[in-house]
Formats: sequence, C-alpha cells, structure tokens
Amino acid sequence: MLVWNESEDKTFLDACIHELTTNGREGSGLKASSWKTIREKLINEHGKEVDQKQMRNHFDYYKSKYVAWVKLKNKTGNIYDPIKNKFNLTDEQWKEEGKLNKFVLPLKTKPLLFPDLCTQLFEGSTSTGFQSWGPSSTLPRPVEEFSAHDFDDDVPMSSMVSDDEVAAFLLLVIYWLRLNRRRLIRIHRIRDNNSSGYAYTQDLMYRDPIQCYDMMRLTQKAFALLCNHFTQKNWLQASRTMNIEQKMAMFLHVIGHNERFRAVKGRFHHSTQTIHQCFHEVLTAMMCFAKEIIVPTAANPTRYNSEQHRRLKEIFSGAIGALDGTLVHAIVPVDQQTRYRGRRKGEYKYYLCDAAYTNTRGFMAPYRNTRYWLADFRRGRPLTREERFNYARAQLRNVIERAYGVLKARFPILKQMASYHFTVQRDIFIACVAVHNFIRKYNIQDDLFTNFEENTMVTPNVQGGG
Repeated sequence: MLVWNESEDKTFLDACIHELTTNGREGSGLKASSWKTIREKLINEHGKEVDQKQMRNHFDYYKSKYVAWVKLKNKTGNIYDPIKNKFNLTDEQWKEEGKLNKFVLPLKTKPLLFPDLCTQLFEGSTSTGFQSWGPSSTLPRPVEEFSAHDFDDDVPMSSMVSDDEVAAFLLLVIYWLRLNRRRLIRIHRIRDNNSSGYAYTQDLMYRDPIQCYDMMRLTQKAFALLCNHFTQKNWLQASRTMNIEQKMAMFLHVIGHNERFRAVKGRFHHSTQTIHQCFHEVLTAMMCFAKEIIVPTAANPTRYNSEQHRRLKEIFSGAIGALDGTLVHAIVPVDQQTRYRGRRKGEYKYYLCDAAYTNTRGFMAPYRNTRYWLADFRRGRPLTREERFNYARAQLRNVIERAYGVLKARFPILKQMASYHFTVQRDIFIACVAVHNFIRKYNIQDDLFTNFEENTMVTPNVQGGG
C-alpha cells in the first residue's frame, strides 16, 4: 500500500494547483502532461516513485475528503474550530454524519491537511451540492436541497446558475435517463418472461390461492405477511435479480416438498448455486425469526386454547413433550446420537411416554394392566382412579401428537430429512416450527389447523422414527 507523508502531500497539492492554473483541466482531473510533470517533481524533491493511477487516486481521495469537510464546516452551530482544524461533534453526531457520507468519519481522527490548498485546488471545480455530482464522479449522488431563496422571483437568473452548471445538469439528466431506461428494460424483460421465477412467484401470490397453498404450504395472506415481516425487520434483502418473495418461495418449496435444489432450479429458472445460496440466506434469517416467535407458552398465552386444553395443562404442568410418536427424523452421526436421547430431563420436567418405558424421573408412563390408549376409552368412560389418570394423560398425548401432525403434514421434510449437515437439519426444524407458530400466533385461517382440530385427519401417519 502506497503511503504519503505530510511533506509529500503539500508538494503534490502545490503541483496540482500550478498545473491546473497553467494547463487547465481534463474531465474531472488533470491532463496527462500535468500528471507527468507532477510525477517528476515528486521524484526530484522526495524521491517518490508513483504512476498516474496512484496520483489520480490520491487526487480523488483529497477531493472526496474536501467535499465532506466543506459540507460539515458549513453546518450551523459553530462546530468547526479553525485554529485546531477540528470539528466539535459528539460520538453520536459523528456516527450520524458518517451514515450520510463515508468520507466524514476519517475527519474525526485525521483532519483535512492543508485546507487552504484544497480550497484553491477544488473550489470552483468541485461544489458540495447537487451540481457537484456527474457521471464520472466517484462520490454518491447527493440529494438536491431547496430553500425559500431558490424560489425568490426577484433574484436574477444569472446570479442563480452559471452556464457550466446548466450544462452539467443537462448531462446529468441525460445520463440518468439512459441509466433508468436500461434498468426498466431489464425489469420488463424479467416480468414479461412467463417462465421466469418472478412470474411464477407472482402467480402464486396473486392468482390461484389453491396452487399457492399446495406449493408453498401457506395461504396467500400468510405468505404476504411473512415476507412483509422479514422486510420490516431487515432480515432479508432483495438482490439485483431477485426479490424477497422469490427467495422465500424457493425456501418454502424445499421444506414444503422435501425437494432438492436441482428440482427447484427447474421451477424458478436459477442456477443450483443461486438456489443453494438463497436457501441458506433465508435459513439464516429464520434463526432471527425463531428467537422472536418461538417462546414458552407461559410467556405467550394464546386465546385459541380450549377449556379442555387449559385443564390438561394444569394437570400436567411439567410435561415438555411426548416420546416415540412425536420424534422428528434426522440424520445424526453415530458418535453424537447418545446426546440427543431423552434431553431436557429435570426435577420438575418430564416426557409423556408409553408403557414400554419405565416410570422414572423425567419420564411419565401410564398405569399398567389397565386401559391407557385413547381408543380404549371409546367403549366406556374411565371408572377407576388409574383409568381417569390414563385417560387425561392420553388426551394430552393426543394433543401433542396432533400438533406434530400439523407440523409434519405442512413440511414433509421433517418426515424424511435430507442429508444436510446436522446443524442445517437442526435449523430447518427450527424454521418449520417458527413458521408454524407464526400462523398460529396471528390466527391466520389455515386448512391444516382446521382439519386436525376437527379430527378429520388421522394422526398415525405422523408416527416417525428418530
């Protein structure tokens, strides 16, 4: 990296001013002959070997820093100390100014050297306002600001703008018209292509609601709310060729149909690498979403629980799940399988399990030698204390299994997980639960929830190994 000291900077700025005064400007910089003269001066006085590109970069650096310095200096409030050549700003004010212009922050620790020389070099050729920007500028386009003086009819036109400024403005308009024309043509080409991922996603969102539910496992309303939520939280950002809705649709296709990236590639007309990248981008965003939406029920009571559910919750306040039938399929390395058996046991927490398990700490099995399956009680109401306990326990187990039934019916990838890395498998499950909770939390009408609550879908299909 080329390093300039203060003495070299002064020689450089003096030489630039001299060449600009003598030979004039070429574009936004100096003429080739001027750069050659400056290079020889730096070699003769400092022995510094530089080429034209390095000098031009240094020139642009000082120009950018000078523009930021002038804009900050012109702010009201006497924030500039001309003696120390420093700005009296708080850390918060520096942070805010840095968001507007990245060249402001270096002024906090390294003030602009030789402001008088910079003023001679750049004043008149570089404005700090709207007209300072042009197609070849290295600075971001500033926002045009107006004041009451700009609309004063008594101000002569000749005092408001110069011919050079008018010409620069016209060039700016022509440039932006050409730039926007290319961009709009590109967008229209994408939208007019009926086979594109954009067109396919738009059809799912705004046309056939049945197709939307079948393909993304969400209603059109739920999908729109989910995408808007991620947009507002800034968890996902649109790219140059793909909006947030496409990224979310691709992700839901994978987990909603257990599809491989190559299958999704054919539907959305993107490369396998792009599908892979978008999937993991959404999966990462889902982890932020999960922290917000997956919370203990005690801290997030819902108004959808029936009186029966509340009664079961009071009886089995320490239950944290049910074993065997509610496990989710995963591919775990052999040397790590033990740690995922019987997790979260505690003094006041336990799993509901069937008669094959021992009734011990962390596991609550039913009474043996008496009815304990829910179907057994269809022949008659429970009679003994043991049967009443088994009946209540079977009801709660059925609630848990139905909840997992909805989850697995919506996201088949949980029935037969693909061979992703184990941390990816874990995150996919968390993402599925987060989307599940999102639909439930906002009371979005959903056929799967309705069917399971009305017992029109059988739960034995959700049985799965782990």
